[in-house]
Amino acid sequence: MAPYYRSITSSSSVLPLDTTLLESLEKANEDELKVLDERLQEAEKQEGESEISDALKARANYLTRIGDKVSKLVAYLNLIHRK
Repeated sequence: MAPYYRSITSSSSVLPLDTTLLESLEKANEDELKVLDERLQEAEKQEGESEISDALKARANYLTRIGDKVSKLVAYLNLIHRK
């Protein structure tokens, strides 16, 4: 949830930014997004449109869970564009 954590600890917030926590959250996000991107690449190579759509939805749902609004919007636009 690095994007969400970053937004609630912005300069105007009363919450202090814990850089160690932020780095660990960013690393976890990168790892999960890498897995989801690999799933999408595999679906594009060997699967059909349903599997590609499922992989894009999984990525968009993950971005929603971590609070990454901008990337989530891009993921949903990619999903819509494919239909």
